[in-house]
Amino acid sequence: MIKVISILKIQNMGKLIVRGLVSGFLIGLLDAIAAVGHAYYFSKVGPSGVFQYIASGWFGNEAFASNDLIGFGVLFHFLIATIWTNLFFVLYKKFSIVRKRILISGIVYGFLLWSSMSFFVIPLSNAPILPFPLIPTIAMIGIHILIGLAIAFVSSKTVESREYIHR
Repeated sequence: MIKVISILKIQNMGKLIVRGLVSGFLIGLLDAIAAVGHAYYFSKVGPSGVFQYIASGWFGNEAFASNDLIGFGVLFHFLIATIWTNLFFVLYKKFSIVRKRILISGIVYGFLLWSSMSFFVIPLSNAPILPFPLIPTIAMIGIHILIGLAIAFVSSKTVESREYIHR
């Protein structure tokens, strides 16, 4: 009996890991499309510039010297998206208010995501600090709110099953 329970827990953990990675990838893809669109619309910066900027968080100005570190920017982007997505999964599982008020939770989470990245993560990294012009900043906040809503929606579909909520 104990072996069966242990095997089921391992299987559920495996499902949770796969769902967390897939969800993080989907959210990262949505966010990458939005980030590239935003950068191009407001600054005429293409995808390589977006991912060089992300890579500069680790490598500093070296990331802008060539295209060699763009892959790291893509990797870091999806890693960060996966972390934020799975953090919401935990909040969704632990706090019933998040489950009951999923729309409000997604909006608040998106705003917290933007403010945390803008005022803590990026300033503490090696990336250059960019200015905050009003219209592009409002657009970026809006994008992050939409990403927060997408994370909330994915969480409601991914974490909703009994094995994640009741254990």
